[in-house]
Amino acid sequence: RGNYDADAIMKTLEALGLNMLFVVGGDGTHSAANAIYATARERGMKISVVGIPKTIDNDISLIDRSFGFETSIEEAQRAIISAKVEAKASINGVGIVRLMGRHSGAITLMASLASNDVDIALIPEIPFNEKAFLEHLDSVLERQGHAVVVAAEGMAEVVLKELQEQHSAQELAKGGATQSISGDIGVYLKSSINEFLKQRNKEHRLVNIDPTYMIRSIPANAGDKVYCTVLSQQAVHGAMSGFTGFSAGMVSTNYVYIPITDIIQAGPRKVDPQGQMWYRLVTSTQQPAQFVASPPQDPGQPLTEAVEDKREEKESDAREEKESDATSEATTVV
Repeated sequence: RGNYDADAIMKTLEALGLNMLFVVGGDGTHSAANAIYATARERGMKISVVGIPKTIDNDISLIDRSFGFETSIEEAQRAIISAKVEAKASINGVGIVRLMGRHSGAITLMASLASNDVDIALIPEIPFNEKAFLEHLDSVLERQGHAVVVAAEGMAEVVLKELQEQHSAQELAKGGATQSISGDIGVYLKSSINEFLKQRNKEHRLVNIDPTYMIRSIPANAGDKVYCTVLSQQAVHGAMSGFTGFSAGMVSTNYVYIPITDIIQAGPRKVDPQGQMWYRLVTSTQQPAQFVASPPQDPGQPLTEAVEDKREEKESDAREEKESDATSEATTVV
């Protein structure tokens, strides 16, 4: 991943007399595998280059999921439970959990949905306004006396972008905001929430939990172990059959071979802001679908109501269309 020298890799493969290369990793690693595959074809080397999707971020497109993702969700819930316990133990307690996901909020979404203990989930795919976020957090504290906030690490870039739009580069450099946000979104949110609640003279206690390495280093669960075993077997079968430039994956519950070039062209997988899973999460947390500065509609409207309004609107349109068709048919008969 990252800086790699395809020429040096090919020379090493030739020196070792290898005719199969299995590249295990995520979106970036598959890009490297694709470069090695292309170089091998240019040189006419008889070698199978095979990818095996492995990333807890689940940011590889086309496949159902990568192995390690289910394990990461399970472990992330432990951190969320701890944040919930700490938050409930104090007046206006806020538990903050920072989860992995530079460009995709998949772990945050699924772990939050599975736990049912999260009040606010923040992912990089969803527009964010800090003031709107803090106001909603305050309403949660007023309602239940505590709150749990889960944020994907990629939110650091989102918040930084918002600050850059609000302040000049000189002000950012003077305040040191760039450095603090780039390092840890959890630390930044803790500082921001603390300042906000102090201004409102509210007694509070904040806890920031970063389970990053606990999540990525624990043994895989049973489901991921089986999935990993099958993927490795599929990869070896493909290479032994003479195929190259493919990745073994599961698509619609079927194990298939996918050209690595297709995976690269599809780009990294991200959470769909209009998708069902995000809607389900927002319904669970009762947070606004987006934290925006000046929403065109009521920002406090629960998503369940928004979805119901949308459903009624569609039903109304369908009835009107049906009545129009009936009128047209009647006119034709006459």
